[in-house]
Amino acid sequence: MVVYLANEPVQLRARGYEIDLLRVADSLSLVGNCLVTNEKSLNERSELVQGMVSAISEALTATAADPDMAFEVCQKYVENLAADDPIQKQVLLESIKIWQLEGEPSEVQLTRWENMQAVLLDLGLMTREIDVRESFSDAFTQ
Repeated sequence: MVVYLANEPVQLRARGYEIDLLRVADSLSLVGNCLVTNEKSLNERSELVQGMVSAISEALTATAADPDMAFEVCQKYVENLAADDPIQKQVLLESIKIWQLEGEPSEVQLTRWENMQAVLLDLGLMTREIDVRESFSDAFTQ
């Protein structure tokens, strides 16, 4: 089954299942989680876009630096998240391991986007090829 690397494997192992992982990233570098916006927002509300990128970057960095604090904060906002839930705490720790807190060179990003487009085309989830260089920017991460 296809799962999120930091979640289901942790949950299955905690329930006693032995699993074998075949990580896509071991064979193909793809685009991961990212922020999405549109040209209008980029052009007309660039301060908002910059603020969002900065806030998320700061939150991810703070979470990676102090997972206990982040887990405690999340308990206030995530329904049914108990302070003594070792499985969800482990999900957080596994998530932190795969976050890319440092910016990647543009060539690496371009390769990821090209690979992602090829997969989407092969799956029929895209019908035509586009210039992927127009699909991403690191302008707000500088």
